[in-house]
Amino acid sequence: MDDQRDYAEEAANERLMHEDDLMDPNETLRMIRYYLALLSDECCETHDAAWYTDHAYAIDALIEQVTAIDDWLSRGGVLPEVWCDVS
Repeated sequence: MDDQRDYAEEAANERLMHEDDLMDPNETLRMIRYYLALLSDECCETHDAAWYTDHAYAIDALIEQVTAIDDWLSRGGVLPEVWCDVS
């Protein structure tokens, strides 16, 4: 789990360094799916305080990614490529 936390922190730091760059909706969607899978795979029937503490970084990162893509799309940004490929 430390590798996942390190990756999430590295990705967040990279985004902060390039705030003025255009958002990559493909990468954002990939990260949303990554965190959804991580949290879904690790879900248990009851979530105690320790579960939320252990997964706070993933929950925060997921919220950040969903907010970013919502903002991007709300301002007329292009859709992620996989959302356009309906064949």
